[in-house]
Amino acid sequence: MTIDNASANSLSISYLIRSMSDWNGNTLLAGDFMHMRCAANILNMIVIDGLKEIDSSINRIRVACKFVRSSPTRLTTLRGVQKRQV
Repeated sequence: MTIDNASANSLSISYLIRSMSDWNGNTLLAGDFMHMRCAANILNMIVIDGLKEIDSSINRIRVACKFVRSSPTRLTTLRGVQKRQV
């Protein structure tokens, strides 16, 4: 997995460090630990990669749901089976 906007993020952080240095003459630890990735973006990329792994299973479930819902008889049969299972 790669971080897609890493260079833009690095450039923004270096600009922020320079600007903060101009404001008060220094930054905490010379700005060495200011670089952070966007957690939401990283989480989104992890979820997308995970969904790619189970994509075929999701497609099979969707096809099965469409199959059952396309016929009132199948839907009634499924509901009857569900009631017996409870």
